[in-house]
This record gives sequence, C-alpha cells and structure tokens, in this order.
Amino acid sequence: MNILRKAMAEEAARLKPMLDRCYSAILRYQQRRTPENESLLRAAMAPAIGQLMVFKPYMPTYKQDYFHVLEAQWQRLAPGDLIMLFDHCVNITHLRLDREMTAGEAVQPWSREMLAVFDERRATPPVGVSSGEYLCAGIPAAPGLVTGRVRVVRTPADLNALQPGEILVCPMATPDWTPYLGRAVAIVTDQGGALCHAAIVAREFGLPCVTGCQSATGVIRTGDRIEVNGDLGIVTLV
Repeated sequence: MNILRKAMAEEAARLKPMLDRCYSAILRYQQRRTPENESLLRAAMAPAIGQLMVFKPYMPTYKQDYFHVLEAQWQRLAPGDLIMLFDHCVNITHLRLDREMTAGEAVQPWSREMLAVFDERRATPPVGVSSGEYLCAGIPAAPGLVTGRVRVVRTPADLNALQPGEILVCPMATPDWTPYLGRAVAIVTDQGGALCHAAIVAREFGLPCVTGCQSATGVIRTGDRIEVNGDLGIVTLV
C-alpha cells in the first residue's frame, strides 16, 4: 500500500498543473467565448481528462458513467456541456477523497497530496464583513447587477424552497445543485473562488455571482432584498 500511496502522490503532482490550466482556460472561455478560446479550452482539457481516468476505478459504479461519457465524448460535446461534465467529474473525485471512508475504502491509495490538489478548487482569500447597507464582499465570479429577494439555502434538502426569481445565498454549491440553480437570478456563496462550481454554472447561465464571501449566510436572511454586484464582488442591502 505504501507503494500505491507513493504512486498516487506522483499522480497528484502530475494532475495539479493540468487542473490549473483547465480552470484557467474555462474562465478565459466563459469570459470571452471565441473559437480560439474554445480550442485552447479543449487543448487544456485533453491531458487532464486522461489523468482523471486514473481515478475512475475508485469511483462508485453508478458514478463511473460520468467518466465514461467524458472520456468517450469530450471532443464532440458542446463547450458548455464539456465544462459542466468535466467540473462534475472533478467534484466527484474531490468528494470521494474528502468524505470519511468505509473500512474497505480506507485501504484505497488516496494521498494527502491528492486531496490538497482538489481542495484548491474551494480556496478563497479572507474577506472582511461590516454592518449597515454593505453586507459582504467576495470574488466577482460572474458579471452583472441584480436586485431581488433572498433565499438562504444551507443544505440540499432546502433547495426545493428556492423560488424562481430569488437570489440564492448558500455556503457553496456542488453539481447536484445544478438543476435548481436555474431558478435563481443571482448567486452568493460563503466559500469558493472564481473557478468553483457555483461560479462556473453562474457564467453558463448568465447569472451575477459573488463567491468566497466567508459569512454571507450569517449576515443575509431569507426575505432580505439585496443587490448583487457581480462586477465588483459586493453585496448590499437595498
């Protein structure tokens, strides 16, 4: 097992720069959707997709289907579908490493280095919070300016309460939340950066998004009327 863990540490070292290039290419494409940027996106993803397949055998059987489709169809998928599917496979792998393993899974060759690589998708710098009209600030992850009523969602079980036209405020979003995010007119999160799942989905859906606010769910309440400035990364009470 020590040999396997050493091998996984080497896989982590190879994967990290690949993911960095991929998510930079995703951000570049979503900010400027040109044929050239699409070509750069696919070129960056090609080696990373191959590297992700190393982990496919360690995924639950029902989730391996996502990896199968990514591996077989990535060249033919539309850019938006490719971005979503790639990010979903990265998230599946991250969650697999992040959660507590069963006794049988604990002997799999995951390494701390590998978890650190995926943890960077959630990384965000500290941001201060003040009182008054100004509520919080974070990373301007998707442009736009929207005013509306808030729905604070802390767990997946609360997603059904999100109504069309509301602003979603949550700790973070995972690919499982995607079917509900289309109801929102803007997204604000406690965690994440410009390359987290909420930011990627917001740019695909054309929703203003501010991520990495640290305490948005602590200072904003369901029913508040707020303005989300996705250009400046600022959330205010109106």
